[in-house]
Amino acid sequence: MRLYGDFAADGLPASETSWASKVAASPDYFPALGIPLRKGRSFTDADDAGAQAVAIINENLARRLWPNDDPLGKRIQIGIGGKSQPWLEIVGVVGDVRQDDLRAAPPGGIFVPYQQVSHTFFLDTMTFVVRAAEEPRALAASVRKTIQSVDPTLPVFDIRTMDEWVALKVAHPRFNTWLLASFSVIALVLALTGIYGVVSYGATQRTQEIGIRLALGARGADVVKMVVRQGMKAVLIGVLCGTAVAVALTRFLAAQLYSVTPTDPLTFVSVVLVFIGVALAACLIPAIRAARLDPVVALRQE
Repeated sequence: MRLYGDFAADGLPASETSWASKVAASPDYFPALGIPLRKGRSFTDADDAGAQAVAIINENLARRLWPNDDPLGKRIQIGIGGKSQPWLEIVGVVGDVRQDDLRAAPPGGIFVPYQQVSHTFFLDTMTFVVRAAEEPRALAASVRKTIQSVDPTLPVFDIRTMDEWVALKVAHPRFNTWLLASFSVIALVLALTGIYGVVSYGATQRTQEIGIRLALGARGADVVKMVVRQGMKAVLIGVLCGTAVAVALTRFLAAQLYSVTPTDPLTFVSVVLVFIGVALAACLIPAIRAARLDPVVALRQE
């Protein structure tokens, strides 16, 4: 029961109040969806066609229209089909709700009592919201039967739980996230394989040097430190360069993120620590192997 279009606020220029989401709702709509009432009152059964025309707006719209004033008692006018409708008195303010896109900021919203809506096309598609204390799916048959007992010709479709609706809305960005995560894991494995190969090759090239150090009394721990230091020096330089590039490219990933900022410090620190830790493990394997070399065998190698 949603319509997008123009509206006007009493005493404000139309250019500042031209767009909002419009929902026709019943008195129990807000409690059913867990939308908090911030100011004023909710709808009641007394808000019918013969009562004063009223409306409830969300916090976003209240901040836009009356940032320094109380919106209760103010009037707004919805434009439907190019015609101005009666003025609606604002009787309440509710919390913001993301109606369509979970990644976008909540739009301005106007809620009107469904009993006061006179335009049939405003109610051409109705959504029933049922809050259940038990498994929601178990109520699907009862809901369908109850609706069709009022009018058997009414088509009842798209019965889903709220979790299913949310999953449907985030399916595309979730797929993109999994795809990026898969590529990231592959890139991490390739990077660690490369680190292991480079460090191992460098240790092999220094076999005679390591043998001499061991023959002169160097401890295995000293050899491990030397090989790890050489490998981790390149890793740390790469991490610094990669972090700088990642920060510069985060704006291209902003559309795929939800409830996380593109430059979230915790995420960056966690990824860097994980990469350094795994890279350290990749450096330790050839380092320990080099520390276990027999000095005599090492010195004989050309």
